Amino acid sequence: MRKLKFPDLNVKECIETCVLNLQDISKKQKYLETIPYFLEQEKVYIDYAQNGQLNNIPSNVSIQNNITNLDMKKLYKSKFAHKGQPGYELYNQIKSIPANGICPLCGHRQVSTIDHYLPQSLYTSYILTPVNMIPACADCNKNKLDEASNSEDENFIHPYFDDIENIPWLDASLIEQEPPCLVYRVSTDLNISNTLKNRIKRQFIALKLSELYSIMAAEVISGLKYHLNKIAMTEGTDGVRRYLNEHYESYKEYHVNSWQTVAYKTLANNDWFCNKKSY
Repeated sequence: MRKLKFPDLNVKECIETCVLNLQDISKKQKYLETIPYFLEQEKVYIDYAQNGQLNNIPSNVSIQNNITNLDMKKLYKSKFAHKGQPGYELYNQIKSIPANGICPLCGHRQVSTIDHYLPQSLYTSYILTPVNMIPACADCNKNKLDEASNSEDENFIHPYFDDIENIPWLDASLIEQEPPCLVYRVSTDLNISNTLKNRIKRQFIALKLSELYSIMAAEVISGLKYHLNKIAMTEGTDGVRRYLNEHYESYKEYHVNSWQTVAYKTLANNDWFCNKKSY
């Protein structure tokens, strides 16, 4: 759930670019004439998003000039998200916003597509609105589903408008067994509003982040065995804990809520793990 910089383009640029090679002149003119409407709707979107209330935007299928949902989805798919078409450069521009190409929804997998925060099927006005287009990995795009929120508590964290970077919302516990296993969850000790807490929880569950992070952490723990055994033999418990804390501090400096940060923190604070004679 990572913050992203605002897209450096607006809906007017997207529509004008997409219709550049549109063969149907009358349809092309219809899109261009509707640009003032799209710009107004973009302002409405931003106003609602800044207040965390996108759930209150009414859905719409048909809009001005008899432009249908199918019209806009076709324009997006064939002229914006299609390689070799006029809008494809803008499509890639949005996909390239996240640092290191990491999906802002899960904070782990690689961006491979664009997710519409307000789904295409319900919000025709925002299909080509850049602030509604979220760079995402295929799994998050699939798990998010094409449904609208019914309340503020159900709104996903919006990468362009919501900043929870410095809120330590991610937590984990270690199951003391062989092999050890980390179980991730949303922290219960958060000094934030219940609404924001519920939004984080909803996204965490819907995107199946607990399962994802636990699997990745299991790989890390397995990969640490050789090195931790060497440290345990020469430096004992203090050496193991120091090694884990150094990694924790390093990952924390990069991102407070990465699964790696929480993994190393949880391992370093667990006496059973640090006191092991063999890993």
